[in-house]
Amino acid sequence: MRRFWLFMPLVLVLVLGVVLHAGIGKDPTKLESARL
Repeated sequence: MRRFWLFMPLVLVLVLGVVLHAGIGKDPTKLESARL
């Protein structure tokens, strides 16, 4: 179970990075709205 808790943050970061990268790639204005 300890491995699970060490692995989850890495998975979340990867997923968020992919989603944000895809969203920004399709709509550059999303980056500005995210900063606000």
